[in-house]
Amino acid sequence: MKLFYTILLCALATACQSTLSTTVSPKSSDRTTCKQQSDERTVEIVPSASKGCHVQYTKFAKAKTIAQAQGEKEFCVKIKERIVTNLTNSGFICE
Repeated sequence: MKLFYTILLCALATACQSTLSTTVSPKSSDRTTCKQQSDERTVEIVPSASKGCHVQYTKFAKAKTIAQAQGEKEFCVKIKERIVTNLTNSGFICE
């Protein structure tokens, strides 16, 4: 019986993961890549399943969530814009 529930949970988790990845995938405008020589940084707004969002910052190929909001994407947009501005002021070219 335990094996049955384990298989069922794994199947549900896989189905939920694939559903979440297709329904909350970020728009291309929610992702900004900034480069300075060989250094590349990415700032991305990722929607969450709870109608909120989080801001993901990737530096040296390590992603980290630096902010999150529940129900207010505007907060994530402001944080992302502030980070992109800081990177631009530091000599990065962002697009």
